[in-house]
Amino acid sequence: MAFTHLPLRRSALVGAAAYVLGYLPASAVAATNRAALGDVTLPGATENVDPAPLATVFGSVPETWTLGGWLFYNAHRAAVALPSAGAENGVFRPTNTDLVAALGGPALALYLVPPVVLVAAGALAMEWGDIGSATPWAGGASVAVAYTPLLVLGSVVFAAGVGDGGGLGGIAGSPDTLTTLLTALVYPTAFGALGGTLAVRRRSASGDAATA
Repeated sequence: MAFTHLPLRRSALVGAAAYVLGYLPASAVAATNRAALGDVTLPGATENVDPAPLATVFGSVPETWTLGGWLFYNAHRAAVALPSAGAENGVFRPTNTDLVAALGGPALALYLVPPVVLVAAGALAMEWGDIGSATPWAGGASVAVAYTPLLVLGSVVFAAGVGDGGGLGGIAGSPDTLTTLLTALVYPTAFGALGGTLAVRRRSASGDAATA
């Protein structure tokens, strides 16, 4: 098995650090654009209900750390399931929303954060673990042992309730389960593997230069 010889504890540390580092830019964008995020329009729960701003649907703008989490998952191309305007009496009809796209402008750079961080993490795992060059993709992709579970867990942690009472109290907005599972499988393995491969190529180039 490709993973049996890998120092997975070290890879887990690198993967966990990558998750935290990737979240920080999203949190910063959320802090500086909190009002704009509150103005993002959510569609009506039925044809007879007008669209309304996110802040109105939730009763107030969710906490910055929660908004940062939603942006972080959107940066992975995972949707965030938010309730529709006028959701009541059991009518929820969640809408999958991309808040990064809704903000636009400089916030679009968040899409680059997870790939860049994971490529760097994959390269670091390959180097720090002193892994041989036979399976560079496995060495880099091993960061998924921590990154993937954290992404799945975060889909529960980054949730916000709607309203303080009435029929909306139990409804929450959170990263969409299906798209989160897909990105949790694809992003850390694909970009981590790329980072591991690049690290081996760099190692090989350095060796060739030294013997030249």
